[in-house]
Amino acid sequence: MKLKIKVTKEVLERSAMCGKENGNISSNCAIAVAVRDIFHDWIVDFSIIIPESNKKYSIKLPSIAKDFIRKFDRSTPERRREMNPIEFEIDIDPDVHLSALNAPIEELIKDSLTLELMNQTY
Repeated sequence: MKLKIKVTKEVLERSAMCGKENGNISSNCAIAVAVRDIFHDWIVDFSIIIPESNKKYSIKLPSIAKDFIRKFDRSTPERRREMNPIEFEIDIDPDVHLSALNAPIEELIKDSLTLELMNQTY
């Protein structure tokens, strides 16, 4: 399953103070804000961590996202607000049932402005 993540201008505004105020950096930086509707505080070391049962599945972020994080982390709050929005896709293994979620992913993101399931053709 492919999931598109959109770091919008609104997300950049909401996350501009990441690391400058109290709070968990992995939950209030731009990509974390964009995905928190379903992945909560699970951004770690350029990955999204999905806790399931006794295992953790790691989804590596693509280069565009890693580069964005590096630039974001080095920027001031003012510069963060001026950054260009980005979009990128991640692959979620169909064997991962996302049991940590309280509803099917389609239901959780149906009204999201930052997450979109991509059509798959096989």
